[in-house]
Amino acid sequence: MEIPLPRENLNFKSDINYEKTFIDSYHSNSFHHAWLISGPKGIGKSTLAYRFARFILSQNNDQNNHKLFLDDNSNKESLQLTSDNPIYKRIVSNSHSDLMVIEPLKDQSGKSKKSISISEIRKIKPFLNTTSITGGWKVIIIDSMDELTINGENALLKSLEEPPRKTLIILIATNSSQLLPTTISRCRSLPIFPLSKDMLYNLINIYLPDLDSNDTRILSSMSEGSVGKALNLYENNGIGIFKELVNLYSNLPSIDINKANKISEAWSKENLFKIAIELLCWWISKIIKYRSINNFSEYDETVSNDRNVSENIARLINLEQLLNILEDISDKYNKANILNLDRRNIIYTSLMGLPNSILK
Repeated sequence: MEIPLPRENLNFKSDINYEKTFIDSYHSNSFHHAWLISGPKGIGKSTLAYRFARFILSQNNDQNNHKLFLDDNSNKESLQLTSDNPIYKRIVSNSHSDLMVIEPLKDQSGKSKKSISISEIRKIKPFLNTTSITGGWKVIIIDSMDELTINGENALLKSLEEPPRKTLIILIATNSSQLLPTTISRCRSLPIFPLSKDMLYNLINIYLPDLDSNDTRILSSMSEGSVGKALNLYENNGIGIFKELVNLYSNLPSIDINKANKISEAWSKENLFKIAIELLCWWISKIIKYRSINNFSEYDETVSNDRNVSENIARLINLEQLLNILEDISDKYNKANILNLDRRNIIYTSLMGLPNSILK
């Protein structure tokens, strides 16, 4: 499965027409020079940012170019285009001189660094001070603000406050609440919400057309409205991992220690470690939700028998204990990432949190 990069991706779907909001703003007298696109990971924030950038850059030289984006019957509500569009091609090839994208650099091994330094932000000023080759708009995308250092964010404020005419700055953030209040106040905020299950199901079908319909349903259930998460789960056997979790806890208060050890070893690999911990936390959170209202009749079963197992866990472990277990697993996971702790031990102690709490 090949997932297109946001700059390449033409498949943006949402339950809310964010594009109409942007287009209407552009054609008004109050178009903002800076937009903050925020929301959970994997819901299309970066893809949307590139769609905005293509539209704005299409205004250069030819004020009627934006018609390339708009279906005659769309009433200016969509930015959909085809892959033969010249602006699309230039952005995909990273050769559009009026677009600057700031994102974490790659290290020698090809992995993205964990932060965007102030030196990258300092490149904005000379970029904006040069004249657009096409005599029009310049666009900057920062993907994402979550990786930007505090010094980098402070350096960005000047550009946000006094940008040259015909400048669009698009900030992308997962945790916008962590940004400086001044940064937020200088942007037009555009929160992006998780996809509905039906919309997510349709998007998974686009990327994984050969996937069994039941597996598509399972992925959409586990992914919390995030197509990025759904595709990541698919690539890393997320369905299989969750089925093993349900099977491991199917006889609580008894648990197969040997099986827990084998699972811990298998899931200690870097790519599976994150998936396994996130699915365990997601499941416990789901149990907490239905345990808190004492009603499992409306429980949305993801895989076979998970409703029965979930209800049994809720009977055996009280709400306070479940909340403590969830907090403990999250704390272990965060420490493992910061301190490079033994992943196998983190998995094992996290898996044993439920049965151990029954014995207390």
